[in-house]
Amino acid sequence: MLWDTHPVHAPGHRTKVLPHPEAGRLRVNCDVLPVHDDQQIVFITAEPGSRAERVFRHLLESRRG
Repeated sequence: MLWDTHPVHAPGHRTKVLPHPEAGRLRVNCDVLPVHDDQQIVFITAEPGSRAERVFRHLLESRRG
């Protein structure tokens, strides 16, 4: 598919490293979308198969307990 070879990113796409108190440093995607006036929506996502994705899944499952 086209999207598999050419990922679509918003103009505000960045890669960030977030410090997590339990998991350490996590590299994530950060997409910033302007909404209204000076407001923004920020999406934080992990690359499929990345360490950050595994950590997010583990943290989610451990909280469901």
